[in-house]
Amino acid sequence: MKGLKGMILIITFLLSFVSVIGQQSFNINKSGKIKRIKYFKGQEIQLKVNDNRIKGTITALTDSSLTISDVIVPISTINYVIHPRIAFIWGFIRKIGFRASIGYLLLDGGTRISNNSTPIIDDHLLKVTTPLLSAGAIGSIFKNRRFKNKGHNMRVNDISMP
Repeated sequence: MKGLKGMILIITFLLSFVSVIGQQSFNINKSGKIKRIKYFKGQEIQLKVNDNRIKGTITALTDSSLTISDVIVPISTINYVIHPRIAFIWGFIRKIGFRASIGYLLLDGGTRISNNSTPIIDDHLLKVTTPLLSAGAIGSIFKNRRFKNKGHNMRVNDISMP
C-alpha cells in the first residue's frame, strides 16, 4: 500500500507540469546573445506593423501570426516590437528630469509674474530647465527598447505534449 500511495503521489506531481510544458510563446531572439524575450498569452505587447502601432493583449498565437485584441498580425509584417525596460535608472531619470524642469519653470516663472518682473522667461531659466528637460527626454527614449524584425529572430514556439 505504501508503494501505491508513493507512485500516485509521483504521477500526480509529474502530471501537474503538463500544463506548464504545453505553452505557446512568442519569442524574440536578441542578436549576439543566448537570451530571449518571451511573450505569452494574456501579456501586454506593443509593436509597429506597416506604419501602425498596435498595443494590446495577446489573445492567441499560431505558427505564423499573433492575435492582439482581436487583430490578427502576421509575424512577417511586424516592423519592430517595443519592449519596456525594467531598469530603474531610466525611469528615475525621466521622472526627475521632467518634474524638476516643470517645477523650476513654475516656481521661477510664477515668482517673476507675481513680482511683475520682465522678462518672465530669462536666460538663467532656460539654462536651468533645458538640461533637466533634456535628461527627461533621454530617459524616456532609453526606457523602451525596440527589437526589429530581421526575418529570423521572431517566432512562435509551441512546447506541447504530443
